[in-house]
Order: sequence, then structure tokens, then C-alpha cells
Amino acid sequence: MRHPVAITAIGTLALGALLLPVSGLRYGLDLGASEVASSPAGQGYTLVSESFAPGLTGPISVTVSRDRGRLTGAQVTAVSRFTVATAANGRVTRVTSARSQDGTTSLITVWPRYAADSTQTASLVGQLRGAARTAPWPLGSPSTSGACQRR
Repeated sequence: MRHPVAITAIGTLALGALLLPVSGLRYGLDLGASEVASSPAGQGYTLVSESFAPGLTGPISVTVSRDRGRLTGAQVTAVSRFTVATAANGRVTRVTSARSQDGTTSLITVWPRYAADSTQTASLVGQLRGAARTAPWPLGSPSTSGACQRR
């Protein structure tokens, strides 16, 4: 080979050019609303999406539970603090928290301000997961269902 540096540089530039479309890839949630747009369910979805905050159609659920026994007072306090902190987030329109009758599980439901398939909501989900992982959940760990899961 006469010019190995030049050939290597050209090869590297060619590979870089082939990788450019990858930088625009966005993984996300396809709600499939376009598939049912003409059905009554699709029309209802569109009506709700246009009339209310876009995140109303895709709430995020955060579940905190214990394998054995009721949630302790410290865990209930941690759930309350997590709920209040999440409600203060500017990317959230509403947060509710409920506990099961047997006291072993708490469900926090978060309605994002943006559509479920938006980058802002994807970022919010990442933030909620991080906050849930570092929250002081004594004697247990939270699971972020789908989310934190969108339902």
C-alpha cells in the first residue's frame, strides 16, 4: 500500500458518513393511534388528546411494594415525598398516590404535560426512574411499572 494514512482517512470518513442517519434515530412509544383513527376508539383518543393535556392519554405508573407486610411509616413518608417532588416537576400536570387496602403497595400515577411519545416524556420517565432508584425506600425497592410504565 502506497498511502495507508490517506486510505484509512477516506475509509473513516466513509464510515462516518454512513453513521450520520443513526444520530437521528429516536426510540419511543408508538401508541398506534393512527391505526385506529377512523374507529370510535380512535376518534375518542383524538378528541381527548386535542381537548386536554397531551399526556392525559399516557399516564406513567410508579409502584412501591413490600414482599412481606405493610409499608412502614418511613416508606409511606418516602412515597409522599416522592409524590410531592414529582408534582413540582414542570413536565407533569397531575400526580396521584393511592395505597392498597392491605397496605403492602402504593401506586403513584403521573400525568405528563407532553404526549407519551415525546422526547420530553421519555426524559421525564428517565428522571422518575432515577429518582425512584435513589429514593429512601427502606426495606424494599420500588418497581417502575413500565416507567415507569405508560398505560
